[in-house]
Amino acid sequence: MRDTVWIMRRWLRTSVRSVKFWLLFIAMPSIAVGLSYLLHGGTEQAELRIGVVNMDDGSRLTADAAGYLARLKQIKVSEHEAADVRQRIASGELDAAVLFPERFGEGLRRGEPPAVEIVSIRGASVTGYVELMLSGYIRNIAAIGRAAQDDDRLFERLYASHEAFRYDLSAASIDDVSGQNRMSRQTIGYLAIILLFCSAQLSNLILHERENRTYARVLGTPISPVSYTLSNILTNFMVLLLLVGVALAVMKLAFGIDPGFPIWMLLIVLVPYILTAIAMSHAVTAHTDAAMKASALQNLIIIPTSLLAGCMFPIETMPESVQRIGKLFPQHWLLDAVGRLQSGAAFPEVMAHLAILAAFALACALAAAFEHARRRETTII
Repeated sequence: MRDTVWIMRRWLRTSVRSVKFWLLFIAMPSIAVGLSYLLHGGTEQAELRIGVVNMDDGSRLTADAAGYLARLKQIKVSEHEAADVRQRIASGELDAAVLFPERFGEGLRRGEPPAVEIVSIRGASVTGYVELMLSGYIRNIAAIGRAAQDDDRLFERLYASHEAFRYDLSAASIDDVSGQNRMSRQTIGYLAIILLFCSAQLSNLILHERENRTYARVLGTPISPVSYTLSNILTNFMVLLLLVGVALAVMKLAFGIDPGFPIWMLLIVLVPYILTAIAMSHAVTAHTDAAMKASALQNLIIIPTSLLAGCMFPIETMPESVQRIGKLFPQHWLLDAVGRLQSGAAFPEVMAHLAILAAFALACALAAAFEHARRRETTII
């Protein structure tokens, strides 16, 4: 045990004197939190600029439908001609346009309204809300038209009743934490990548010492290979815990980002992931004989798997096939556990995620141990 502590102190002294240590292990977590804040902060809902093109001029029902849009919150409606509305969307003056076709009011009166075209270059994030609200209004008026059939007086009475009807609602305000949760989850994703790279750098110290013959000189003393490897694992674990502590302190105190659940839960979730990162880096180190090869292989593993697991971009924006592939990597289970806790899940509900992370760590550790044992047998022979 004394030998293990001595090697740990030597590695820590060597690391602290390096500028790379302070840049990678201290500055990078702060940069990751700041990047997440810049990308996902300030996501308050902005007012949508909607252009209305009424090609059914003169119809009261069509004008009322356009007026319904104007009464919705977070929407600013302006009328335009069909000739220039698409150009205004392309230039960014409008977020979307709603085109009421000719004879729309007549079809709505019969209960069979023609389709309303909604044009936008910003996709479902804009058109989804407008389409949802407008389609509900149109369905209600169309139902009145079908019920009245050819009786105009009945239609006018039902339509006037519908327009005059007001709901009695009791309203209560709640804080929208979706943006905060999204920001904190993406911060954890960036932190997951940094943990993998930092663990790889610390594990590569073994290969550096093999290349400069320090490893052979150390093993010429009473220090055993097991104590030597164990000291690297413990040093790795201590430094990564320090990195996590710095990242969470910056996230909570400097930027005011709340993960949405207690910090102690987040630390417990991160511990098996830290062990997985250490085991993965040692598995790579065990199967390579040069630090440059190990760094290249680690980059080849870390970057694609982190991308597919949703560390760089929200996994919900990826195709379903890519989401299924992402489940093969430990980063996914870390982020999924964080997401479930943010959704209000109890801590025992994410124990399966922690068990999967522990299984990843065990599998990588066994791969590293098997390769180390094989090399020792080869050296003896």
